[in-house]
Amino acid sequence: MAKPTQPLSNDDRALILTPNTYVVSRTMGAQTLILDPTRDEIRQLNEVGTFIWSMILKSEYTKDDVLNAVIQNFETPSDVALADLEEFLNELDSVSLIRM
Repeated sequence: MAKPTQPLSNDDRALILTPNTYVVSRTMGAQTLILDPTRDEIRQLNEVGTFIWSMILKSEYTKDDVLNAVIQNFETPSDVALADLEEFLNELDSVSLIRM
């Protein structure tokens, strides 16, 4: 079960997002498949999820960096982008696909 969505604090927004070392992913076009071998599960990401995941894979971007990139690249209002990003990152974190 996913953790409830919690607002990102200013301290959280400065943390670098990284994938867990055991996670395997493959991007095909605008979609990404993420394999979690510890759970034997595959997750499919849409275009926005794939964009965010590509930034996470680089292990050099903060949550604020990702938020700003989503707002800029997908012309999304900041309040909507923030809420969606929080939900997405919390979901990935709740199943240990990323480290925050």
